[in-house]
Amino acid sequence: MNKSPFKRLLGYMKAHWKLGLASIMVSTVSSVAGLITPLYARSAIDELLAGGLEHLWLYALMIIVLTIIQGLLGFASNYTSEYLAQRVIYDLRNAVYK
Repeated sequence: MNKSPFKRLLGYMKAHWKLGLASIMVSTVSSVAGLITPLYARSAIDELLAGGLEHLWLYALMIIVLTIIQGLLGFASNYTSEYLAQRVIYDLRNAVYK
């Protein structure tokens, strides 16, 4: 019985499991950073509506910093997943032409 194509691809990915794990971890952290940003925006809006302006600059700074972090983590996630894909493709090509 033949293996499914997905199982065969997983066989090639086993050699690069650390890179796959790093890609999943960076993607997860990037998603969490994306979820934290709206919480700061909510707090900033609540404070603005309450008439307090003393901590508004801090919320704005945190939103900017989190957006930059999210962008960098998104880049790292895309880079690691693409690097993993290229390594698997390289291994597949070597297996075909062996």
